[in-house]
Amino acid sequence: MIDRIVARVENDVILLSDVRLLARYQLLVEGKSESDADILDRLIDQWIVRNEPRLPRTPQPSDAEIDPRIATFATEFRVQRRLRSAAEARTSLARLMCAV
Repeated sequence: MIDRIVARVENDVILLSDVRLLARYQLLVEGKSESDADILDRLIDQWIVRNEPRLPRTPQPSDAEIDPRIATFATEFRVQRRLRSAAEARTSLARLMCAV
């Protein structure tokens, strides 16, 4: 019997015989089986869950990389807050001058 590749996930393949095997198992256990497309989706999901720990992860930044960025953000925030305060002060002063 010649098997057929129905999906490729990374460097692995899912064969038609894998889909049919799961369909027969579902039929035996549950009395019915999902469609081939649903079974294929399930097999792909299983592959992802099984292989997720082996997939490359983005490295977490070190504290030395984070601290300067936090300091920059805090400085920018303080500058923006001061500019906003200055603008509010100018607006208040303009109102007072118009009221006189």
